[in-house]
Amino acid sequence: MPLKDNCAHEDSNLLLTQPGKTHRSKWKPVSQLVILALVYMIGYSPFNTMWNLEGILFPEYGYYALMCTYLGSFLVFLIGPFLTRKLGSKGSIMLGWVAQAVYIAAHFYVQQYVLYAVCFLFGTAHVQTMVSTGVYVTHLAMDYADITHDTPHHALGLFQGVFFTVYLLSGVSGNLVSSLVLVKPIEFDGNTTTPNSKNLSSLCGPNFCHFEDTSGTYIRQPDQITVYIILGSFIGMSAFAFIATWAFLENAAAKSGDAVQSVKEFGAKIIGLLWYKKMLLLLPAIFLYCISQYFINTEFTKAFVSCELGIEYNGWSIICFAAGDVLGSMVNGRLVKYVGMGFLFLVAASTDFACLFSMLFFHFSRETVEFFFLVPFFWGLADSVWAVQTTAYIGKLFPDEKWPAFLIQRSSMYALNVVLLAITNFICLNAMIYTVMGIITCGLVCLTAFELLHRHGKKHYTAI
Repeated sequence: MPLKDNCAHEDSNLLLTQPGKTHRSKWKPVSQLVILALVYMIGYSPFNTMWNLEGILFPEYGYYALMCTYLGSFLVFLIGPFLTRKLGSKGSIMLGWVAQAVYIAAHFYVQQYVLYAVCFLFGTAHVQTMVSTGVYVTHLAMDYADITHDTPHHALGLFQGVFFTVYLLSGVSGNLVSSLVLVKPIEFDGNTTTPNSKNLSSLCGPNFCHFEDTSGTYIRQPDQITVYIILGSFIGMSAFAFIATWAFLENAAAKSGDAVQSVKEFGAKIIGLLWYKKMLLLLPAIFLYCISQYFINTEFTKAFVSCELGIEYNGWSIICFAAGDVLGSMVNGRLVKYVGMGFLFLVAASTDFACLFSMLFFHFSRETVEFFFLVPFFWGLADSVWAVQTTAYIGKLFPDEKWPAFLIQRSSMYALNVVLLAITNFICLNAMIYTVMGIITCGLVCLTAFELLHRHGKKHYTAI
């Protein structure tokens, strides 16, 4: 009789521990998602803001420092599997905050080649952090779908929308700090050329060239104390993100497709995704998110806002961009269920083209100051589609290969950033605008081709 009771007890334990039978709350992945998004809202603000300040605060080497940051991202192909295995998602995110604090600190007393080396190493940690974020959000979305019996497609769109809605507020917090610190307009003394409104149209906007003299514009450097205040605030934000991640965020376990064991195996998986699963065709579509962020943060802010109004308006312009990003993320994360990704991509591309044509042909001036804030807002609406839907699309297609898939996404974006930052000092803005138009067109064509191949040839893909 006791033996029978023991057997019955063991059977009941087995039943209780069967996969899918334990009670799991849907609020657990939701709460972790909100924590992750809030951490990134604060933690990512410094680097987000440095995009539009590097070229002005540090004109001799700012863009090259950014280029070294993105060059460093490619080192993750060699050490990424090791970092993933040893640190996991949570550890990788914490590493990113430490590296970012060191990157900011290197700007206090700049030694050019030391800064480049620090930027290179920061780039490696940064891409590992961003890949971990994509993995983490996908992991939480799939967990939520399993608990609620929702479709993975809908859960991924919802979770990516919620994450980016909060995360993209990083464009507000960091730029609000810089705008408040830089609120005092720079005074022009007898040794500087006072801007002439009649000449600004020939020096700024689509006619702006990085290699030309900007002394007749409103582009000026603030005093060193002001720069130190901004940098100190950014280090504080990085420290807060590190502590919050350590205290509140849980680790995300890797799936079998993610838990690679060697660089060779990881490389084989990368090649397999690019070639056999046709992810190569997705790269131009991934570029759309990259070019959207790059153009508004580096080209538009310097050629239009700083040149015509002054650096103290940069932050407010990017805050409008962030507002469009946040509003768009709130809407398209839900809207995709009803209209589909394809329609949203088409609307985003049309919005981008409208903004680009306005930059080319609209007569901007201080009398039409709303132009400098409305264009970033609508650009942000389009950017939210590229940010949310391309990431959700990758998560949906490769749920068991998240690490290599999101690494391909981030690395391809950073490769394009390297190219753009390398050429930005040698071409004028009108040429850059036409380049962006070409990338958008190519991205839509390749995305359509990938979707057709995926729909009609799914059963023929080789399993990796």
